[in-house]
Amino acid sequence: MESNDRRMLDMAIETAVFMHANQADKNGKPYILHPLRVMLAVRELGGSVIQQAAAVLHDVSTLVGSALAHAAIEPPRTRFRRCAELAETCADTGSVKDRPSA
Repeated sequence: MESNDRRMLDMAIETAVFMHANQADKNGKPYILHPLRVMLAVRELGGSVIQQAAAVLHDVSTLVGSALAHAAIEPPRTRFRRCAELAETCADTGSVKDRPSA
């Protein structure tokens, strides 16, 4: 994995961890485990780094209504617009299929 790809994935994971801090699933387990499992499933299926980053961020876009969420997601969106767009698409469609760039 190239260093830029590694940094992008690290940033996506850090953002997801921050955004899902103090959240629990219906069984009381840390919610972050869900997006991390989705990311690992995408990796195991041969998904690209962008697809993996989108997978770990797929529930972050549902939190963006709050000012704190907006502040956390905006820097990665600016630097990695394609990843942020794909994450939002995944959240909307439930798909991790990467669309060709326009």
